[in-house]
Amino acid sequence: MRQRSRSIGRLKPLVLAPQSRLLAARNCYLKPAYQHRQEPHAFDDSVSTVAAWQPYVYYIAGALAARAGARWIIDLGCGNGSKLAKLHPRFKIIGIDTGRNLDLARRRFPHGHWIAWDLERPDMLDIDHKILKQAVVISSDVIEHLLNPARLLQTLKHMLTFARFALVSTPERDLTRGTDDDGPPSNTHHIREWCRTEFADLLEASGFRLVHCGLTESNSVTNEQKTILAAIEHRRRPPVLARQAAAFEARHARRKYARHYGLRQTVRSGTDPITIQLDAALAHLKAGRTDACVPRLLAILSADPGNRPATRMLDHIITTLRHATHLHRAGNLEEAEFLYHHILAIQPDHPLANQLLALTVRQALHTIA
Repeated sequence: MRQRSRSIGRLKPLVLAPQSRLLAARNCYLKPAYQHRQEPHAFDDSVSTVAAWQPYVYYIAGALAARAGARWIIDLGCGNGSKLAKLHPRFKIIGIDTGRNLDLARRRFPHGHWIAWDLERPDMLDIDHKILKQAVVISSDVIEHLLNPARLLQTLKHMLTFARFALVSTPERDLTRGTDDDGPPSNTHHIREWCRTEFADLLEASGFRLVHCGLTESNSVTNEQKTILAAIEHRRRPPVLARQAAAFEARHARRKYARHYGLRQTVRSGTDPITIQLDAALAHLKAGRTDACVPRLLAILSADPGNRPATRMLDHIITTLRHATHLHRAGNLEEAEFLYHHILAIQPDHPLANQLLALTVRQALHTIA
């Protein structure tokens, strides 16, 4: 596996001074009052969770890659590799990450090419040009974790001198946190978060042609579109994608793969009783009121036993919290804390998860002491 990685990628010096100064002067194109996090917690994607995060990004990438005639998918910050692996064998896949995430990807998906690389490094990973010419690049919810996003943007810009196009996603701050949020992000793994107009300005100022900048589902539980999805190309290359094609394929991919994740299997009107109940249950779920959410979900399932969104929400409430408490009792404080943060990312006011998270932190500090 190491030989394959060396034949695909090699070191290349990266000159970042102008780009870094530009982002620093412009506050990464965020609003002037925004505060960045200085010491983020490392994100561990090796723990499996109930919800699928950004469930459609990779499927949209696959649909657009097939349309563009690409043969390779390159994922910058691939995590545990599970979503990238679903694009094989239709495409050859290259995953780039570091630590436990990449170790898990190598063990679970030996058919892929996995390269250990830290996106915060001052130099750049140079993929073979013959591969890049037939490749589409993905960076799904990675840029908000980086102290210096200029390194990722410079690497993307270099790859796009040959690659067909890239898809980049990141949380939409105004929709996720509210328009009054001035940072740092409540998610302790994130350095900073952009709204859609700020993120578009960042990409265009970095030398990219912005083909599409819309929204996609953030996770498979709440099914809310609060994640930015941008399709970009190198400004100096002839355009490969049309704006209409990107938007069409995004809609097509959502319809095609909805059944796989159990999302939006049926279309209901806003006055439909099931829809009203689902909206109420979702509001309780986001507020952390599982005591009010669960009875509504059970009522929905008694009236419509095959309702997938209700089943997903109920499974998420029961399974994730149960698994987290099991890990907590077993003394696996690190993974239990990760799952509590996962629950709170969707239900920020969940009382039990907040209480158990605080207990986990106290126990971890006591263990260190």
